[in-house]
Amino acid sequence: MGRPPRHTPPVDALPQLLPQANRVEYYDRLTAIRQRGHWEGWTRFFLRGVGETATQATSTARAILELRESHRAVVGERTGLNGMRLLDLLFDSPLVNVNLAKDNLAVAFQTANSLVGEFEGAGLLTEITGGKRGRVSRYDPYLALLQDEPLFGSGAGRLQTTETRGIDATPANPTRTPAR
Repeated sequence: MGRPPRHTPPVDALPQLLPQANRVEYYDRLTAIRQRGHWEGWTRFFLRGVGETATQATSTARAILELRESHRAVVGERTGLNGMRLLDLLFDSPLVNVNLAKDNLAVAFQTANSLVGEFEGAGLLTEITGGKRGRVSRYDPYLALLQDEPLFGSGAGRLQTTETRGIDATPANPTRTPAR
């Protein structure tokens, strides 16, 4: 059997996901493979990272489930079935506008607008565009659970929330900083 390939695509992509301190160790381990054939150290490092990442993912998943249940209680007190449906939509699309809500919930524009307003009033949504028309709201409590998730131990990597499913999330007033 031949030698394993030096760099496979996942190995090449991994360093960009690691905090700086772990990148140094990552490259040190790869150098040890190249110079001394020391696969065991890199394999241990990689498996440790897989374990830590799995633990972090489990913790985040539990936090999401807790958030969903607590927000179901809030929404259940304030709105009816359509509010629950909007909450479900927010876990799929944490950036929404009234038209997206209207289309996905199959309700009138005014109903969707009222629901989005109720969610904003309850602190579940934050309007981020600052305009009167074409407003986009963000489900900050959910997105906060996905922020600053370190990979392979300490350090920080931010999840960039760029997918808006057809929503133009460009702020109407670029000097305005959204509240956190």
